[in-house]
Amino acid sequence: MTTSTSSKLNIAVIGGGLIGPRHAQTVLKNPHTSLIALVDPAPHAAQLAATLQISHYTSITSLLSSTHRPDAAIICTPNNTHVPLALELIAAGVPVLVEKPIATTIESGVRLIEAAKQKGVALLVGHHRRFNPYLLAAKKAVDEGSLGRVIAVQGMWCLKKPDAYFDGIGEWRRGESGGVVL
Repeated sequence: MTTSTSSKLNIAVIGGGLIGPRHAQTVLKNPHTSLIALVDPAPHAAQLAATLQISHYTSITSLLSSTHRPDAAIICTPNNTHVPLALELIAAGVPVLVEKPIATTIESGVRLIEAAKQKGVALLVGHHRRFNPYLLAAKKAVDEGSLGRVIAVQGMWCLKKPDAYFDGIGEWRRGESGGVVL
């Protein structure tokens, strides 16, 4: 999809839990994008959309049949919903950025990738760690050659999430969320 230099890319955020509002704020801050809608059936979503001053829809079907059809969408929902929601958007020709993981099983991830290829629709996986200041500094050091010739890298990211991370809006994380696919 190509947009002219005078028009903004209209983006819908799918999911108003913990990560969706962060994506919404990023879209709002970008001079080349316009946040047009939030899709989430949860009771709190209508208020969030009102706070963001955008339209609220309870389903992708209602979004796609509205006047707010997006140029692209960002899926920020529980992991087990990533594939069905992305497939619905891809079938409608809407490019999608899916929060990690792309799927909860390898098979469903492959099915999603194949659907995007067949339809010719862009499919991206969001992974915020690539913008971590430590990783950006490491990349800069590699690019500048200050570390010499890098022939191998090994890394590990470990942390313990607080119990509150798994409560309230994040309660879905207590179930099956992707296992090793993450």
